[in-house]
Amino acid sequence: MAAPAPTNRTIAHDPGEQGVATRARLLEVAGEEFAKRGFQDATVREICRRAGVNIASINYHFGDKAGLYREVFRTAVMRFKEGGKLAVPPQGTAEERLKGFLHVFMDRVTGKNHPAWAPTLMMREMIEPTEALDEVVQSMIRPTFFGLAGLVAELLGRASDDAVVLRATASVVSQCLWYRHSAHVVKRLFEGTSVQDDTPGQRADHIASFSIAALSCLRQQDGGAAC
Repeated sequence: MAAPAPTNRTIAHDPGEQGVATRARLLEVAGEEFAKRGFQDATVREICRRAGVNIASINYHFGDKAGLYREVFRTAVMRFKEGGKLAVPPQGTAEERLKGFLHVFMDRVTGKNHPAWAPTLMMREMIEPTEALDEVVQSMIRPTFFGLAGLVAELLGRASDDAVVLRATASVVSQCLWYRHSAHVVKRLFEGTSVQDDTPGQRADHIASFSIAALSCLRQQDGGAAC
């Protein structure tokens, strides 16, 4: 998918309250449209129609469609960061720190403290990447992943760049992301079961326990013991 090309056009900022409100409304509506349809298929005309503004408003506030997308994506990233830096807690045992991290991570991924379009847009960007993904990988995903890898390395007794550590870290993260990527499947799959109403915290507790047991097993295998 072609990435939105940067624009060199300088856009004047409307200092009035109406201009601020228009810009905010465009970001919300565009977030919903980009999350639902992707950058290529979302149209400026539909975004403006839903926001109740004319097309010139996008040119005025963002320069063009690509500029609008970049601002929408930055808004989504900022909302993920609003709860503070997503990092492994500094206090407690390795097991306690993993559990603490997973509670925060699951809340960010599947919680209700942000508009539904924000995590959906992030997930879509991972499937249909634009240049915006490079920025978020470097600024947020990479530091978070390798911070967690350091904790997994501690639990496995290996170096943080060890292949087993990196694969195990990906496995831990994947358990969380499944609840986001497959949310509609999860809802239908668990309907009528004892886990249909599980909270993000309950899921985090399970993933922590499951992962700690698996990591312990891997470490024992290194020492020659059977799981």
